[in-house]
Amino acid sequence: MPKNEICEIAIGIVLGFAAAKVLELAFTLAAFILILAAYGVIELAQYVGRALGAW
Repeated sequence: MPKNEICEIAIGIVLGFAAAKVLELAFTLAAFILILAAYGVIELAQYVGRALGAW
């Protein structure tokens, strides 16, 4: 096997791992943002409910 072919395979593996990590991070971040958004909506609904109740 020529040396440059081994290098290409190694680079491919490294890039694959990097892409997987970036995707994992992106999904984790998206999940975190969704959880925060849901929490914010619940808080807002409670606030509006209290405001309407007091009104």
